[in-house]
Parts: sequence; C-alpha cells; structure tokens
Amino acid sequence: SRKSVPDPRPVGLTPRCTARDINIELSVKSQNVPMGGSVELTERFVYEGNTSCLIDASDMNSVLSVNSSDAVSKANDDAKDSKDGKDNKEVKSGKNAKDSKDAKDANSSNYLSNAVWRSDTCDTALKPLLMAKGDHFEKKITWNTNTNAGKGCTADEDLPKVNRGTYVLRVEHKRVAGLHSEPLFVNVR
Repeated sequence: SRKSVPDPRPVGLTPRCTARDINIELSVKSQNVPMGGSVELTERFVYEGNTSCLIDASDMNSVLSVNSSDAVSKANDDAKDSKDGKDNKEVKSGKNAKDSKDAKDANSSNYLSNAVWRSDTCDTALKPLLMAKGDHFEKKITWNTNTNAGKGCTADEDLPKVNRGTYVLRVEHKRVAGLHSEPLFVNVR
C-alpha cells in the first residue's frame, strides 16, 4: 500500500533569513574604468545557515550603493568622533555596547544616504529566494559611472557622469539588519 507524502512546509512558516544565514559577496571584473565607461559587478548571496529561510534579492531590498571615497572617509570620521565624544558618558552609564552598535548602524546607513548612485531608485519586481544548505544565487549589475542622486527614476543616458576619483561600492540589504557586503573600490580615470 502507498503512504501519502506529507505536504511541504507552508511558505508562511519559513523564517526570514538573518545576517547569520546569508553572506553577500560583491566582485568586479576590473577596478579601473575610464571616464564614461561602465563597471560590471557580480552580487552573490551565499547561504551559511542551518535551516531554510527566505530572502528578497531584488534591487529594491538588496541595494548597491556607490559613494565617493571622500564621503565615506568623512562619514567614518564623523561616526568615530561621535563615538569618541560619548566614551566618558558611556562608561558611567554602562551603555557602551548599545551606543557602539548605534554608531555602527549610523555608519551603515551613511552608505545609502550619501550615495551618488543607488540600485533602488527605480521600482523593480521582488526576487524572493528560498535558501538552504549549499545554495547560492548570483546576479549581474552594471554601473555606468553616472549619478542618480536626487534624480529619481531616470534613464541612464539622461544621468550626469561622475567625476574622476575613487568610489566605494557596497551592497546593503534594507530588510535584514547587518547584512551587507565588504566595500569594493573602483577608480574612475
């Protein structure tokens, strides 16, 4: 006699991925690009958890941001100054760990808020992924060395080009706290 196969686990019961479950890697073909050229990037989600989970890999939630290296350096200095200024109060109040985390979160949000280009300026369809042991997902992104800051959803050919310099590229997930790639440097010459 045949036994019935149990129904698969309902999607509503599958937990959302956390920063411990997923690692985001960002790579580039070439770190040097001529003025007006384009940069081809690969964003890779690698599952490292123990139980299946759901994550959205769309450009709306997994946001590639491009910042000038000067803006990132200034933001890092400001975050450090803010933290250093609170050290004496933190020791007295016992809030050192919490304030340190707040400084890191503020620094993290600086990547998105100070970006010269972001992948989430135009609406895109969601890309839900069910991730399990051994899974990975890759997507290609092209940055045409332009700026869409303050421009809204505008066609690439209508956007102004960035100036020569070093730019910091990073992917940050808006819905998963602490999930981001390591910064990647690109030189526009």
